[in-house]
Amino acid sequence: MSPASNLRPIVEKLLNGHVGKTVDYITAGISLMTTILFFTSTYLEDQFGWFDTLDFIVLLYYAIEFTIRFWSAPHSINFLIRSSSIIDLICVWPIFFLFSYGPRSFLMKMIKITRVIRVLKVALIANKHYKS
Repeated sequence: MSPASNLRPIVEKLLNGHVGKTVDYITAGISLMTTILFFTSTYLEDQFGWFDTLDFIVLLYYAIEFTIRFWSAPHSINFLIRSSSIIDLICVWPIFFLFSYGPRSFLMKMIKITRVIRVLKVALIANKHYKS
């Protein structure tokens, strides 16, 4: 067995336990923060370009989180068809076009649109952890 195959069940167990719950809360907080940022950026001028930088950092966070969850999932296909995974894929897809030849302004618009979609992720996390 390779070290990666030994590590997979450990990571899966962590993500299904308290560590996973903490990651979910961090993700929800980041999603809410970027949604608020989306609405405030329509009224405030970003003189220093930090809105776009923050968006890129959040996008990287989502990509890394999705990759780790996908890698550690025991059934990759079942993982991909879950609603939370589909939302993650929609939010992460702009990173795949980051180094393409398309206009950068179009990419930034797509990243900004994914901010709103991240609210759905917050709703799914809340539903997952606060079922009545």
